[in-house]
Amino acid sequence: MADPPTRHRPTTQPRGEDARRRILDAALELFARDGFDRASTRDLAERAGVNLPAIQYYFGSKEGLYRTVVEEIIHLMEARIGPLAAHILAELEAANPPRARLVAMLREIMEGVVGLMLDDAAPGRQVRQKFFARMEAEPDAAFEALQACMIRSVCVPCRLLIARLTGLEADDERVLLRVMTTIGLAKVFCGWGVAGFLGWTTIGPDRVRIIQTTIGDQIEALFLHERSTIA
Repeated sequence: MADPPTRHRPTTQPRGEDARRRILDAALELFARDGFDRASTRDLAERAGVNLPAIQYYFGSKEGLYRTVVEEIIHLMEARIGPLAAHILAELEAANPPRARLVAMLREIMEGVVGLMLDDAAPGRQVRQKFFARMEAEPDAAFEALQACMIRSVCVPCRLLIARLTGLEADDERVLLRVMTTIGLAKVFCGWGVAGFLGWTTIGPDRVRIIQTTIGDQIEALFLHERSTIA
């Protein structure tokens, strides 16, 4: 007797991983909207389309689910910005780049930050923006971990670049203030009022590039030409 034909099953995501993903997506939305304390596990389960014990099964608790949401954002930031930051640190350690190259590296890292914050290709950008805003308004231990990643991946390279550009020590308060000002050039575009002011309903890659160019031009205006005095 001939063997029965083998049935081909299309490649699909395992049901367990699909449920876990739906819980994480629902958690990001609810934590962004309601905050950690006000988001109930019952609402989380209902939005994700799972039964209530599934949250405990996959994440241990609501606290574990929240930490996992934050860890995913940290991993995204490290994947998008981390390699660029490492390259900048290595170049600064190995050589004394000319001023134009220092400014170019500062532009590169801020362009990377803008891409991370505004790229519509990454799912859930608008929800992540709301989540960032919620975490800043209600900081906690998880926010500290996200902030530490931001400092490591963005603030430290910017600090070293601006120290070289100004001729000041990296721990000089004037350098730190310039770091915050430079990051603020990008961060302002995460505000909810900006899209309305500009009349944008979507952003997309072309507008991301316009923002990157605008911020880069501001950085060049601030740092490209050496100043005789530093206030």
